[in-house]
Amino acid sequence: MERILAVLNRTETAPCILHVAQGIASRLVKVQISALHPRLSQDPSFMPSEEVMTEERSRIFAHGSAEQAMHLRRLFGQWTATLGEGCTTRWIEIIGDPAKSVGSEATMADLIVIGHALPDDPDNVRLAFKAALYDASACVVVAPGQMAATIGAHPAVAWAPSQAVDKAIDAAMPLLLSADRVTILIAQEGRIDTEEPGPLLRTLEQASITTDVVRFNFHGEDIGAALLSRAQSAGADLLVMGAYTHNRFMEALLGGATREALAHASIALLMHH
Repeated sequence: MERILAVLNRTETAPCILHVAQGIASRLVKVQISALHPRLSQDPSFMPSEEVMTEERSRIFAHGSAEQAMHLRRLFGQWTATLGEGCTTRWIEIIGDPAKSVGSEATMADLIVIGHALPDDPDNVRLAFKAALYDASACVVVAPGQMAATIGAHPAVAWAPSQAVDKAIDAAMPLLLSADRVTILIAQEGRIDTEEPGPLLRTLEQASITTDVVRFNFHGEDIGAALLSRAQSAGADLLVMGAYTHNRFMEALLGGATREALAHASIALLMHH
């Protein structure tokens, strides 16, 4: 994890995204953090089939876009002054399709930090979020809606025997091995016991990392929201989940109980495609 991409497309979420990026970087040896502002080239609310883009409306949009970019860059500059040694930064501003901008830069990152898409966010924010999740070969960390005291000091792993979860664990291993404590969450239905992750437990034991295994049954709950709730109850500050391969995951993440849990969570969510 040498290259972290922080996607800043909303002034409201930027502080939390930068906070998460800094927290992760502080647990690694040498990191470059790139802040990407995917700046719109045209007003997303404009409907060419129904409206006429007047010169005045175009001027107002351009001014607002420039003001947002200036505010985010100023925020980024203030934040870089708080970073310690071993962490370099750069600012990237791309005017155009936000999804394409995020997708292009994401291919060169080892880890992407982005804010979760809210129900009332415009399409460009939601599409940029989707691009980060699907167009990158890197881990994606969804920043919570509020700042936590630590990031990565106590990760929780949502465990289930599958190649998808193994892939997510492998990707998150640098953070797991730098943690103070790790909690393994095993969600199961009924009385069938799910096997424990033997190789992971042995690796953490060899690294002298305190590890807890927490089993719980869920009955009709939204599994994403249930895992977030159990992780927070365990005192975790990061939840590692398995890979996603289809649109049903995206629908679950952007809607329903998982979205609501993310909006009010104080915990970051790490996933891998």
